[in-house]
Amino acid sequence: EFYCIMLDLTKRRASLGSSGSATSSTKGEGMKNSRVASMGIWAKLLGILVFPVSGLCLFATMILINSGYQAAAAVELYQVSTAVSIIVDFVYACKKERTAQMWLIEEFNHDGVWMEPVDLIAARDHTDKTMATFDAFMTDNLDALNPEVILRLSVVKNFMRELKPHRVLSDRHVTLMKEEEDFYNEGAHYCQAQIPHLAKQVQDRQAALTMLAIADGLSLFEEYSTRPFHIHHALEYGYLTPQDLQMIKLAFDLPKAVLESFHSRAAPQHYALMMGVEESAEWVEAAERDESYLALGVGPVALDAIREQAEAQVRLKEAIQEKVFGVLSQMTDDLKSEANKVSNDAQAAQAILYSSLIVCLIITILSATLLARTIAVPYVKLHKAGQKLVKDSKAMELHTQVSRRFVPFETLTLMGVDNIALLTLGQSVMKRLTLFFGDLVGFTTISSRLSPDDTFRLINTWLEGLIPYINVNGGTIDKFLGDGIIAFFNSAEDAVEAAIQCMNWKRDINKHRQENGGIPLAFGLGCNSGDVMLGSIGTLDRMDTLTTSETVRIVETCESMTRKYKCDMLITESTYHHLEHGKKAFRKVGFLPHENGPIGLYECMAVYSTERKQMAYNTAAAFAEAVDLMEMEKWALAQAKFQEVLDVDPEDAAAQHNLSEVLAKV
Repeated sequence: EFYCIMLDLTKRRASLGSSGSATSSTKGEGMKNSRVASMGIWAKLLGILVFPVSGLCLFATMILINSGYQAAAAVELYQVSTAVSIIVDFVYACKKERTAQMWLIEEFNHDGVWMEPVDLIAARDHTDKTMATFDAFMTDNLDALNPEVILRLSVVKNFMRELKPHRVLSDRHVTLMKEEEDFYNEGAHYCQAQIPHLAKQVQDRQAALTMLAIADGLSLFEEYSTRPFHIHHALEYGYLTPQDLQMIKLAFDLPKAVLESFHSRAAPQHYALMMGVEESAEWVEAAERDESYLALGVGPVALDAIREQAEAQVRLKEAIQEKVFGVLSQMTDDLKSEANKVSNDAQAAQAILYSSLIVCLIITILSATLLARTIAVPYVKLHKAGQKLVKDSKAMELHTQVSRRFVPFETLTLMGVDNIALLTLGQSVMKRLTLFFGDLVGFTTISSRLSPDDTFRLINTWLEGLIPYINVNGGTIDKFLGDGIIAFFNSAEDAVEAAIQCMNWKRDINKHRQENGGIPLAFGLGCNSGDVMLGSIGTLDRMDTLTTSETVRIVETCESMTRKYKCDMLITESTYHHLEHGKKAFRKVGFLPHENGPIGLYECMAVYSTERKQMAYNTAAAFAEAVDLMEMEKWALAQAKFQEVLDVDPEDAAAQHNLSEVLAKV
């Protein structure tokens, strides 16, 4: 656009130059005008250059937002890592407390007296410390944690709440060994089961895998914690059954599957640590003792020897548990260290990014300012010409918008006229269309009782209700006829759909008007399909478009027949035959006299109320037969059929009218 303006200004350089010399009579006045114009164009061009600066700012904002997301993800990673570390420590403490509690109960069962619970007291102290650490973590980070993390940590908190009341019952010696085992096992399982869910909340893949490996390590720890008790239960009666051997074998096989999962997820350094545990003397000896259990076979066992071996096995398992927990502790420490490093790196990168973007923004603004100042003065005339073009364009656009309110541009399009200035007098075209005609009932009587303002308000209320349904169904308003309206559609389906929607609107608006003391709107609608002539009439000084043909006259007469049949909407047989769908919603009610033969009229039953609609559908077959008999001038038979319809539906106005016609013939 600016390039075209420059060409135009170049062609008129001489005239512009002479005009400038004539108007600048003094040098001082000319310099003043030049400075004012330069300042104006400088401001405009600076405004234009705001767009690239704004684009840079938008890009920078997106980068900063992304950086903020990364920083937030890093902080969340550190928080989740800390939570996982606390859960690991808490599960370890709970399992140590469980072991101490169960051995204490075991000694009581064998000896009948309670031993001094030194190990139990120490285990409970450890558990209480981890719970205090957990509470402090939740207090400090509750507002920063996302809802899913809070939900998972609340499971751990619930078990912590249940732990102290359970201790009271244990100290009163009212719990059995099995109950103690189940309580601690289920609670620890629920706590460690939250770690995989927490792993899903972090975006760092390696950190998530490490958390999953920690969960596997806790499962391994659990297996080695519960295995001695499984073996003890299997051997406590001094006889091994096949089921006992199967349970022992299962207790030996489960850690192998857990180890495979751990090795597939753990980082290389943690994999090496766990391999060190597997190669330790305790692990090897415990594995050999496990095999010795399986070699016993079905049958009686020597309880003293087995019990001595079981006690040795327990000590080995405890040593292995300590080693496994050592690996888990190292993993949680590494996880927190890595999360802390990621968080620090993200914050540092964000600070560097802020500084870089600020410097870049300053350089861009300075460059834009210098560029605008450099090119301001040479384009003063170009700027003025551009302003005039914009002003003329806006005026033309406003003129076009206003003219659309009075000129039916869709009609011009059908006539093949793209520009209203190219319309010629007498230009016409023939099109096959479906016409839509509406007319207010009793308008003359109503308007005589209303003031001019109320009369036009009533007409506009009616038109404002119909026009949206005409437009939305692809119709074109051709003319406003005072208390009438005529529109046309390319499709009979669209015209009928618009008419049905208008009648539904009529039912709703009349209900509202009656509730507020207004005059109900009464109008009829008619549709007719056929060839229509579109053209321009008038003089060269004043032209208008016109829609005319026999089709127009028929649709007006069709609409007027709604008074005769006391219905809301009628369509002609030409429109009915053009319908591809919905023909069942219409019934033939009579004929429109015409010089070329009677034209069938069809009433729309879809606009009835639900009750009336059902009765009309029930009598549709009898009504159609009566109309056919009426057409064949079999008046007596037609009378009987119409009477049959009225017996079912006494309010059928069309049947009443036709019956009166038949009686007149009889």
